[in-house]
Order: sequence, then C-alpha cells, then structure tokens
Amino acid sequence: MELEPVLRRHRWMAPALLGALFASLASVGWLRWPDHLVDFGRELYVPWRLAEGDVLGRDVYTLFGPLSHSFNALIFRLVGPSVRIILAMNLILAVLMMFGIHRFIRAGADRTAAAVAGLVFALVFAFAQYEFIAGSNYIAPYAHEVTHGLILCMGLVACFGAQLRRPRMWRSALAGGLMGLIFLTKVEIAAAAVGVCIANAVLASMRPEPPRVLAARLAWFVGAATLAPLAFFITFSRHLAPEDAWRVVSGAFAGLGNSDITSNRFYLVVSGFDRPAANAWLALKALVGLILACAAMAGSARVIACFNSGVLRAAFWLIALAGAAWIASSDTFSLRPLARPLQLTSLAACLYYFRLFCSRSARPRASARPGAMFLWSVFSVTLLIKILLNCKVGHYGAFLAMPATLLLVAWLVRDFPNHATRTRLQRSALRSLVVLVIVAVSVAHARRTAEFMGAKNLPMSDGADRIFTYDPQVYDAGVTMAATLAWLQGNTPPEASLLVLPEGVILNYLSRRANPTPYINFMPIELALYGEDAIVAALEANPPDTIVLAHKNTQEYGVGFFGNTKDNYGRGIVEWMLGAGYQSVASFGHEPFRDVRFGTRILKRIEPEAARPPP
Repeated sequence: MELEPVLRRHRWMAPALLGALFASLASVGWLRWPDHLVDFGRELYVPWRLAEGDVLGRDVYTLFGPLSHSFNALIFRLVGPSVRIILAMNLILAVLMMFGIHRFIRAGADRTAAAVAGLVFALVFAFAQYEFIAGSNYIAPYAHEVTHGLILCMGLVACFGAQLRRPRMWRSALAGGLMGLIFLTKVEIAAAAVGVCIANAVLASMRPEPPRVLAARLAWFVGAATLAPLAFFITFSRHLAPEDAWRVVSGAFAGLGNSDITSNRFYLVVSGFDRPAANAWLALKALVGLILACAAMAGSARVIACFNSGVLRAAFWLIALAGAAWIASSDTFSLRPLARPLQLTSLAACLYYFRLFCSRSARPRASARPGAMFLWSVFSVTLLIKILLNCKVGHYGAFLAMPATLLLVAWLVRDFPNHATRTRLQRSALRSLVVLVIVAVSVAHARRTAEFMGAKNLPMSDGADRIFTYDPQVYDAGVTMAATLAWLQGNTPPEASLLVLPEGVILNYLSRRANPTPYINFMPIELALYGEDAIVAALEANPPDTIVLAHKNTQEYGVGFFGNTKDNYGRGIVEWMLGAGYQSVASFGHEPFRDVRFGTRILKRIEPEAARPPP
C-alpha cells in the first residue's frame, strides 16, 4: 500500500507516531544514557563551576567553544545544577531536532521520506549506544557543542532553503546570527556551516537577482554573524586580557595548529587515515553492496508487479515481512557497512540535486526543493571530513554521519523508486520494500541500544543527579566508581578540593568537590594542547586535598598507561605527586594502570610537619 496518500490525508499521523516512538525510547533509557567515566562529566562539571562564578579561560579550561557550557550554566543558575535538568533539556532539543528533520525532508522530498527519516533518527541516532562507552547519543552527548552545533547548522540549512523559496532580508540576518553561534561550538560543525554558506552563495549567484540585492543580503549576513562572537568577547574581556578572551571565544579551533593532536593515532583511526587504502577499499565494496541491494529490491518490485494473482502478491509480502522481522531480530545486519560509503553517496547526492536545481533555476519556486536538498547534501559531505575514510553510525559518526544517513534514506525512499521503475505499481512496491528494509535495520540498531540500557541497573548517585551504570556482573567499572564516589562524600569535607587523574571529572561534579586548577582532563590530547609543564605549575600553586587515580587504557592514543616512563605520558604529573606528600588511603576494584581491569586509588595530601599549625 502506498503510504504517501495516507500521510497526506492524515497529516497528524506521522508526527504523532514519531512522538510516541520518541517517548517510548526515552522511557526505556531514562537516566541510563550518561557514561560513568568518560566525557559527560565535563559536560556537568564546567557548567556547575560557571554557575558558581568561575570564568572560562581563567578558572576552568575546555577544549571547545564557549556557547554550550554557557548555555548549560545558565540553566543551572536558573533551576540549580542537576543531571536530570540537563537530560530533560537535551530530550527537548532532540525531539525538536527530530521534528525539524521531518519538516525539512517533507519539504525537500515527501511525507513518506520525512516519516522514515524521523524514525531512523529516533531509532539509530538519538538514543544510540553500540559499545560499552556511552556518549554517542543526543541525550547525554560526549560534547554538547556537537549537538547544539548540529541544531544550529540544521537551522542554517533550513533558513537558506526557505530563502530559496521566498527571499527575505531578515532571513539573511537570521542565517548570519546562526553562523555566529556555530562559530562558538566545534570546528567540524563550523567547517560544515562554512561549506553550506559557500553552497548557498553558488545557488544565489545563479538566480536572476540584481547585484545590489545580493550585496545587501551579504552585508546583513556578515553583520549578524559577528554579533554572538563579539558579545562573548566583550563579556570575557571583563575578566581576561583581550588575547585570552579571544582564545576562549575561538576555543573551537584551539587544536588545529597542533601537530601532536592532529597526527595523534586516535584521530588517524577515527578518520580512517591509519589505513587509507584498506578503508577506501572497504568503502568501495560497501558502495557496490548497496548498489546490488538496490538492484535486488528494484527487481523484486518488478516481479511483484507481474503477479496477477492477489494470493501470490500476499505470499510475497508475507515472505518480505518475515525477512524484515528476521533482520530486525538479528545481530548480523548493521548500518555500519551501509555507512562506509556515505561520503560517496553524499557526493553523488550533491551532483544529483545540483543538476536538478540547474535545470529549474529559471523557475525559483520549482528549483527551491532540489536547492534545499543540495544544501543538505553539502552539509552532509563537509560534516564527514573528520571520519572521511571510516564512516560509521557509532562513536563520532552518531553525530557526523547522521545528516548523510538521512540524506541517503530520503533519496532511497523518494527518488530511487521514481528512477528505477516504469509503472505506478512497480514504484509503490519498491517504495514499500525500501521502507520495510530501512525500518527493519533501524529496529535492529534500537535492539542493540536496548541491550546496553538493560544492563544498567546500578545507581551511581542519588537525588536529582541519579544515573544508572552497569551491573557488576556485566562491567565492574560502574560499581567501582560508585564506591569511590561514596567514599569521597563520606570522608572528605564539602569544601575539599579534588583532582581525578587522568580522566573522571564526573566524580568532581557528583561529589561537588571542585578541582583547584583550571585543568579538568589529563588525557594525551589535553596534555598536548596545554602542556604538561603548565599543568604541573598549576598543581604546585594549588595542590588538591585529594587525588583519585582512575584507570584508563590510553593505548588508542598511541601511548601506555598514565605516568609510564616509556612514553613520558603524565610522567611529570606523577613525579610532582610523588614529591608533594600524598598518601594512599583507599582503593576500589583493581590496581589502576596495571592491566585492562578497572580500579581506583585515592590519595590524600599529608601536610608537612613544619606547615602544620600548633595544637
């Protein structure tokens, strides 16, 4: 049955079903999205400290732009710091993103493609967890800069798309304002936004409009784009020197010129440039597999159309439904191979939609739809640069591959059947097959996420900061972190300072013990960015009362464990610690930095006899 007429007749149906799906997925993973150790602690700690009066660039340093931490700090100031308020806000933003995707794809393709794209976003991306480390979801992301940046960039694409339909000067100003905010998030999001702006300029130059009008729009865009960075610069200049204030404002681009960061093994693997030829070959093989799958579905649709018997058609669809159910319940099928050629499919989409736009450029309203999809295609291509040869839907791909995946979904649902079939019956059958396969694969991914969520039943903290982590029999790191947190809360005063090495600032936030230095993470990337000597100097000036050594396997960064002498990773910090009078007072789990097993060790600073006040 063709879905498009039904969705046109009942316009409320797709949004209602998407909303119900989103609510059910949210209930399954409630309070289980954050990671108990990695990344998300920074997303809580920094806003908490800013809400308490600390200043970015002076009292606390962060890797990215200032927008997201400032936004979350404002929320904490208004309603008080809590994990639940951040998760609730992110749920609101994610559902707005889902409906925004639905609206955009509906305008650029049709209602069926929009409904399926919204479903894929909810099932595959919004709540995703495909490995033990969480953070690749939109509710407790590894960095709010990426989710906030994606929302702003999608707004930029939508604004330019609306400008193609009905040019308005205020839309140019709005797009500029969005661009200025995007500048304050993350470098890969800003790069994608620049690509979209260039693409929009190309489309605008092909429209029959006076140069004076185009110049006025450019002036409004540039003027509005400076507002947000300028406002942040003025705000930080009240507390910092101008050069330091600018360093905070441009924080999204801090690591670009640092070869120790850009050439780190971690980012080489992420991008696929650790094995460029092998990864390029995998992408080509995946593209061939995708083409063969499309050909098989197109052939099946033609076969269905040849059946004159209703019984034969019913039997075929029963077999198709059984196959889809098997895919949905199987661990064999994955979007990972399908995601491998996303850069190639997105480039093809750029050419496809640009050609359509050129063929209709003399008719502004007719060219608006392919023009908007062309802008989304450019957005997708430029966003994939960071994972160019290693595209996947997990890890960074949960964010960077999302637009490209939805672009492919929209093309497969709407455009592919139009080109691959000859009759209306064939087209309807092929669309139904495509939708069935996409839904089945998406459900398989949602099942994988549900398995991880179901394994998290151990409360790590209480009250408004309550989150759940893994059961001990699944992964013992969660219970170790929970025991460490309980010890800190019971054995250190609230005003005591706390340092967690090399990672685990979530303990600072949950225990409400501040780090006495501006440095909150001590992974290889942070040490390369800030310099270990500067970190040691800050520790000497303000030694923490308590130190927690939390195990972290850093082999993915090309170095050994923290403090090892072979790679000199963290060696200076460990040497300072050994000479600063710290004593081990407790340990939980296994000994940290020995093998793959997780554990923590707590050290307290023993005040020298000469510095102790008389009794």
